[in-house]
Amino acid sequence: MLLRQAAVMMAMMLTLREGVRSVAFKVAAVGWIDHPINKAFAREGKNHPINYKRIELILLNDPSVVTTLIEYFPAPDVKERVDEIVDLLRFDHVRPGSVYCVRSRGSRAARTIARIHGLGRIWQDAMGLEPTYIIEIIAERFDGLSRDDQEKTLIHELLHIPHGFKGGFRHHKGYVNSETVETWYKRLQQKRSEVTSCI
Repeated sequence: MLLRQAAVMMAMMLTLREGVRSVAFKVAAVGWIDHPINKAFAREGKNHPINYKRIELILLNDPSVVTTLIEYFPAPDVKERVDEIVDLLRFDHVRPGSVYCVRSRGSRAARTIARIHGLGRIWQDAMGLEPTYIIEIIAERFDGLSRDDQEKTLIHELLHIPHGFKGGFRHHKGYVNSETVETWYKRLQQKRSEVTSCI
Protein backbone atom coordinates (compact mmCIF):
# COMPACT_ATOMS: atom_id res chain seq x y z
CA MET A 1 0.00 0.00 0.00
CA LEU A 2 2.78 2.46 0.87
CA LEU A 3 4.57 1.71 -2.39
CA ARG A 4 1.39 2.28 -4.33
CA GLN A 5 0.71 5.60 -2.55
CA ALA A 6 4.28 6.73 -3.15
CA ALA A 7 4.02 5.91 -6.85
CA VAL A 8 0.70 7.74 -7.21
CA MET A 9 2.16 10.82 -5.51
CA MET A 10 5.25 10.66 -7.73
CA ALA A 11 3.12 10.36 -10.86
CA MET A 12 1.11 13.43 -9.91
CA MET A 13 4.20 15.44 -9.01
CA LEU A 14 5.76 14.57 -12.37
CA THR A 15 2.63 15.81 -14.11
CA LEU A 16 2.69 19.10 -12.23
CA ARG A 17 6.36 19.87 -11.72
CA GLU A 18 8.25 18.36 -14.62
CA GLY A 19 6.19 19.79 -17.46
CA VAL A 20 4.87 16.36 -18.41
CA ARG A 21 1.53 16.74 -20.21
CA SER A 22 0.14 13.46 -18.89
CA VAL A 23 1.24 10.52 -16.81
CA ALA A 24 -0.01 7.00 -17.46
CA PHE A 25 -0.03 4.84 -14.36
CA LYS A 26 -0.75 1.11 -14.24
CA VAL A 27 -1.54 -0.38 -10.83
CA ALA A 28 -2.15 -3.91 -9.65
CA ALA A 29 -0.34 -4.47 -6.35
CA VAL A 30 3.31 -4.44 -5.34
CA GLY A 31 6.75 -4.63 -7.00
CA TRP A 32 8.45 -2.23 -9.41
CA ILE A 33 9.22 -2.48 -13.12
CA ASP A 34 11.24 0.26 -14.81
CA HIS A 35 9.82 2.10 -17.77
CA PRO A 36 10.94 0.57 -21.10
CA ILE A 37 12.56 3.85 -22.12
CA ASN A 38 14.70 3.81 -19.00
CA LYS A 39 15.65 0.19 -19.65
CA ALA A 40 16.75 1.01 -23.20
CA PHE A 41 18.95 3.83 -21.98
CA ALA A 42 20.34 1.67 -19.17
CA ARG A 43 21.49 -0.91 -21.75
CA GLU A 44 23.48 1.85 -23.44
CA GLY A 45 24.94 2.98 -20.13
CA LYS A 46 23.11 6.31 -20.20
CA ASN A 47 20.85 8.08 -17.74
CA HIS A 48 17.63 9.20 -19.37
CA PRO A 49 16.24 12.56 -18.14
CA ILE A 50 12.49 12.75 -17.58
CA ASN A 51 11.48 14.60 -20.73
CA TYR A 52 9.16 12.22 -22.54
CA LYS A 53 5.52 13.23 -22.44
CA ARG A 54 4.07 9.98 -21.21
CA ILE A 55 5.40 7.89 -18.37
CA GLU A 56 4.21 4.45 -17.29
CA LEU A 57 4.79 3.40 -13.69
CA ILE A 58 3.86 -0.28 -13.43
CA LEU A 59 3.27 -2.01 -10.11
CA LEU A 60 2.88 -5.78 -10.37
CA ASN A 61 3.08 -8.83 -8.14
CA ASP A 62 1.34 -11.19 -10.54
CA PRO A 63 1.71 -10.88 -14.32
CA SER A 64 -1.71 -12.45 -14.76
CA VAL A 65 -3.43 -9.57 -12.93
CA VAL A 66 -5.29 -7.26 -15.29
CA THR A 67 -4.15 -3.73 -14.53
CA THR A 68 -5.99 -0.44 -14.90
CA LEU A 69 -4.43 2.44 -16.77
CA ILE A 70 -4.81 5.73 -14.92
CA GLU A 71 -3.74 8.95 -16.62
CA TYR A 72 -3.17 12.26 -14.82
CA PHE A 73 -3.50 15.68 -16.42
CA PRO A 74 -3.05 19.19 -15.01
CA ALA A 75 -6.47 20.75 -14.24
CA PRO A 76 -6.11 24.55 -14.37
CA ASP A 77 -9.91 24.97 -14.58
CA VAL A 78 -10.33 23.13 -11.28
CA LYS A 79 -7.42 25.02 -9.72
CA GLU A 80 -9.07 28.35 -10.57
CA ARG A 81 -12.27 27.27 -8.87
CA VAL A 82 -10.44 25.93 -5.81
CA ASP A 83 -8.57 29.22 -5.40
CA GLU A 84 -11.86 31.15 -5.63
CA ILE A 85 -13.47 28.94 -2.96
CA VAL A 86 -10.46 29.37 -0.65
CA ASP A 87 -10.63 33.15 -1.12
CA LEU A 88 -14.40 33.60 -0.71
CA LEU A 89 -14.73 31.26 2.27
CA ARG A 90 -11.65 32.74 3.95
CA PHE A 91 -9.90 29.40 4.32
CA ASP A 92 -6.84 31.34 5.47
CA HIS A 93 -5.00 28.21 6.66
CA VAL A 94 -4.89 26.91 3.07
CA ARG A 95 -1.88 28.08 1.04
CA PRO A 96 -3.13 28.26 -2.57
CA GLY A 97 0.40 28.14 -3.95
CA SER A 98 0.88 24.71 -2.36
CA VAL A 99 -2.42 23.21 -3.50
CA TYR A 100 -2.37 21.61 -6.96
CA CYS A 101 -5.19 20.12 -8.99
CA VAL A 102 -5.11 17.22 -11.41
CA ARG A 103 -7.73 15.44 -13.50
CA SER A 104 -7.43 11.66 -13.72
CA ARG A 105 -8.94 9.19 -16.16
CA GLY A 106 -9.14 5.42 -15.86
CA SER A 107 -9.71 4.99 -12.12
CA ARG A 108 -11.76 1.96 -11.07
CA ALA A 109 -12.79 3.59 -7.76
CA ALA A 110 -16.53 3.30 -8.43
CA ARG A 111 -17.78 5.59 -5.67
CA THR A 112 -15.01 8.17 -5.70
CA ILE A 113 -15.63 11.53 -7.36
CA ALA A 114 -12.48 13.25 -6.10
CA ARG A 115 -9.76 12.73 -3.51
CA ILE A 116 -7.03 14.73 -1.87
CA HIS A 117 -3.40 13.64 -1.46
CA GLY A 118 -1.00 15.16 1.04
CA LEU A 119 2.78 15.13 0.90
CA GLY A 120 3.66 13.37 4.14
CA ARG A 121 6.28 14.48 6.63
CA ILE A 122 8.80 11.84 5.59
CA TRP A 123 8.69 13.06 1.96
CA GLN A 124 9.04 16.66 3.07
CA ASP A 125 12.06 15.95 5.28
CA ALA A 126 13.81 13.57 2.88
CA MET A 127 13.36 15.73 -0.22
CA GLY A 128 13.47 19.18 1.35
CA LEU A 129 9.94 20.00 0.20
CA GLU A 130 7.25 22.18 1.71
CA PRO A 131 3.85 20.70 2.71
CA THR A 132 1.81 20.18 -0.46
CA TYR A 133 -1.67 18.95 -1.29
CA ILE A 134 -3.04 17.64 -4.57
CA ILE A 135 -6.76 17.55 -5.29
CA GLU A 136 -7.47 14.83 -7.84
CA ILE A 137 -10.82 14.93 -9.60
CA ILE A 138 -11.87 11.77 -11.40
CA ALA A 139 -13.05 12.95 -14.80
CA GLU A 140 -15.50 10.11 -15.47
CA ARG A 141 -17.55 11.07 -12.40
CA PHE A 142 -16.72 14.69 -11.59
CA ASP A 143 -17.10 16.23 -15.04
CA GLY A 144 -20.68 15.00 -15.45
CA LEU A 145 -21.91 16.58 -12.20
CA SER A 146 -23.85 19.82 -12.01
CA ARG A 147 -21.76 22.88 -11.18
CA ASP A 148 -23.29 22.96 -7.69
CA ASP A 149 -22.32 19.37 -6.97
CA GLN A 150 -18.84 19.95 -8.36
CA GLU A 151 -18.34 22.86 -5.98
CA LYS A 152 -19.62 20.85 -3.04
CA THR A 153 -17.11 18.16 -3.98
CA LEU A 154 -14.25 20.68 -4.04
CA ILE A 155 -15.33 22.11 -0.69
CA HIS A 156 -15.39 18.57 0.71
CA GLU A 157 -11.80 17.96 -0.38
CA LEU A 158 -10.60 21.32 0.98
CA LEU A 159 -12.17 20.54 4.36
CA HIS A 160 -9.76 17.61 4.68
CA ILE A 161 -6.86 20.10 4.98
CA PRO A 162 -6.20 20.80 8.69
CA HIS A 163 -5.42 24.24 10.05
CA GLY A 164 -1.77 23.31 10.52
CA PHE A 165 -1.30 22.73 6.77
CA LYS A 166 1.50 20.23 7.39
CA GLY A 167 0.58 17.51 4.92
CA GLY A 168 -1.85 15.64 7.17
CA PHE A 169 -5.62 15.25 6.93
CA ARG A 170 -8.84 15.87 8.76
CA HIS A 171 -10.84 12.66 8.74
CA HIS A 172 -14.51 12.35 7.82
CA LYS A 173 -15.72 11.49 11.29
CA GLY A 174 -16.96 14.52 13.19
CA TYR A 175 -16.19 17.19 10.59
CA VAL A 176 -15.91 16.35 6.90
CA ASN A 177 -19.48 15.29 6.17
CA SER A 178 -22.43 16.29 3.99
CA GLU A 179 -23.89 18.60 6.65
CA THR A 180 -20.66 20.59 7.02
CA VAL A 181 -20.18 20.73 3.25
CA GLU A 182 -23.76 22.04 2.80
CA THR A 183 -23.16 24.75 5.41
CA TRP A 184 -20.01 25.95 3.67
CA TYR A 185 -21.68 25.76 0.25
CA LYS A 186 -24.49 28.07 1.42
CA ARG A 187 -21.84 30.49 2.69
CA LEU A 188 -20.13 30.34 -0.69
CA GLN A 189 -23.36 31.24 -2.46
CA GLN A 190 -23.93 34.09 -0.02
CA LYS A 191 -20.40 35.44 -0.52
CA ARG A 192 -20.84 35.33 -4.29
CA SER A 193 -24.09 37.28 -3.98
CA GLU A 194 -22.36 39.90 -1.85
CA VAL A 195 -19.54 40.28 -4.35
CA THR A 196 -21.99 40.55 -7.26
CA SER A 197 -24.07 43.20 -5.49
CA CYS A 198 -20.96 45.32 -4.94
CA ILE A 199 -20.07 45.41 -8.63
